[in-house]
Amino acid sequence: MTDPRTLLAAYVAQGSEPAFRELVSRYIDLVYSTAVRLVNGDTHRAEDVVQTVFADLAQLAGTLASDVMLGGWLHRRTWHVATALMRSERRRQNRERQACEMNRLPDQPEIQFELIAPLLDEAINQLGTRDRAAIVLRFFEHCDFRTVGAALGSNEDAAQKRVSRAVEKLRGHFVRRGIVASAFTITSAIAAHTVHAAPAGLVSSVTTASLAGATGAGSFSLASTLTKTILMKKTAVIALSAIVVATVVSVAAVKIQPTRGNAPVTAESLRQGLVLDLTFDTDETDSGKITDHSGKDNHGRAAGVRWTADGQKGGAYEFTADGNEIVVSNNESLNPDQLTLAAWVKTSTADAIWRRIFDKSYSKGYALSIAGDWQKNKWRGLVSLEMGPGNHFSLTKKMVADGQWHQVAATFDGTEERLYVDGQPEGKPVHWKKGQQLGTTDFNLVIGCNRSNVGEADFGTSFRGLIDGPMMWNRALATNEIAFLYESQKQDTNSNP
Repeated sequence: MTDPRTLLAAYVAQGSEPAFRELVSRYIDLVYSTAVRLVNGDTHRAEDVVQTVFADLAQLAGTLASDVMLGGWLHRRTWHVATALMRSERRRQNRERQACEMNRLPDQPEIQFELIAPLLDEAINQLGTRDRAAIVLRFFEHCDFRTVGAALGSNEDAAQKRVSRAVEKLRGHFVRRGIVASAFTITSAIAAHTVHAAPAGLVSSVTTASLAGATGAGSFSLASTLTKTILMKKTAVIALSAIVVATVVSVAAVKIQPTRGNAPVTAESLRQGLVLDLTFDTDETDSGKITDHSGKDNHGRAAGVRWTADGQKGGAYEFTADGNEIVVSNNESLNPDQLTLAAWVKTSTADAIWRRIFDKSYSKGYALSIAGDWQKNKWRGLVSLEMGPGNHFSLTKKMVADGQWHQVAATFDGTEERLYVDGQPEGKPVHWKKGQQLGTTDFNLVIGCNRSNVGEADFGTSFRGLIDGPMMWNRALATNEIAFLYESQKQDTNSNP
């Protein structure tokens, strides 16, 4: 059997339809079964989710790392798409209340799974990357421990231990929701119920629709949005293919183009110059250490924040009171001559207070904020970038304090600072005078709290809402790189069921 990575590489390099069709055929039962659980057994909605997930794979295949565990990636993508489709605070609260009212379940797999199923994929999604891959390989792809070990770059014994530890983490997740069950019962229930056969004909329709949507790879926003909208309306596959192909051709003129640098953007190239990457995908509040994935060891310390699984692309941290913050200790890598800051935010706060997203001294270094009022200017809910020394201030025209997820980004290339919202340039660039340079400060880098307005009334005030995935580079990303970052991370979290 051809390795999935080989098939994926063939599709990325050659656009091989047979390779992509084989991937769909191999993983469609996994995706469909996961979707059925997440949409409460609604098979029609599950098919919508399946189509969207494989359309995303066709669009994003080129951004995936060469060593990606495709089963784990697809499970995670399915979780994102399905939970976005079914997102409803009332339903979530009712489900959790019902789970907490259960004192103890009879130790019977058939009874247990009906109650475990609504929480299973959420629990798996909160595992680390390798633990999640081990669970998917073992129970969703039905691999033996030797195969699991080989896929993870270890041996059979190590794989068995990792799966056992991952199951214990799942058990802990269920216990916190009032469901007490043994590891044996959990594994028995999962093994017996996780994968069901997808409806006949779905492989063909999904492959056709996904490849049609991927024809315009690079025409990110308009083509992919139209593809998903048409898919959700369940138009005929032949008509869908024709419409999407025609649309891709017609929007070629507005295809995203780089404004600085013409090299193609990839997931690997985007990591060049990365000095901070806080994914927030797992709850690390107990340890206090928020892991930096950039390789620069710029780990954070959390104070007062609350982790939630309802992030934009996984988990997120919620800031609810003044003093809530994540602090990254000052060091040379956080004081570059050029920079890019990026994060996802979700807030309904639009008041007179400047709510910091990043703060490393607005007067000496840099600060990215949800703006408030100043003098007679009411800039509430806009995004602002302040840089020093000197008065270098830029502002968006678009309001982001609207209760929806937005990606906000800021760049400085040594002569010009720019702001972006949802992958698009916003406001007017601010040009620095010749010879001016960004300051170097001994302030720590603080996420979500104002720590540079020392002695002023708003010192110690915090962001209100959710922050996900703050990142920083020691270079200014080009416009096409910002667009690529946005498209590769976004999920339609604000869509209605």
